[in-house]
Amino acid sequence: MKNKIEEKNDFKESMKVEVSPEPVVTIMENKEKEAGHFHGIIKYLEDKRRSIYVNMQSSNYKVQAKGISQWDKMEALIGKVNENRDNKEYLNQLHEKILHLQELENGMDR
Repeated sequence: MKNKIEEKNDFKESMKVEVSPEPVVTIMENKEKEAGHFHGIIKYLEDKRRSIYVNMQSSNYKVQAKGISQWDKMEALIGKVNENRDNKEYLNQLHEKILHLQELENGMDR
């Protein structure tokens, strides 16, 4: 009986597989990065939408009309980003464009 228990334990020990946690960590980091792209993009668009809202409240007719036009476009863009939140390729491209826009806004061109 003791031999059978030892054989079982030896069999269990030989069946153990060592798995490096690195692939799991890498996958989780990539998902967080992708989620970060989505959240970063939405944050940027929400900030822009706020400035558009301020323009819509202007007493200057031209500024107000431009703000109203931009508001509709921004709403459509935010809707499209939400629809494509799982589309990694779309988000990566949009993220790159936003980074470039931010650099231009800050006076730093690549």
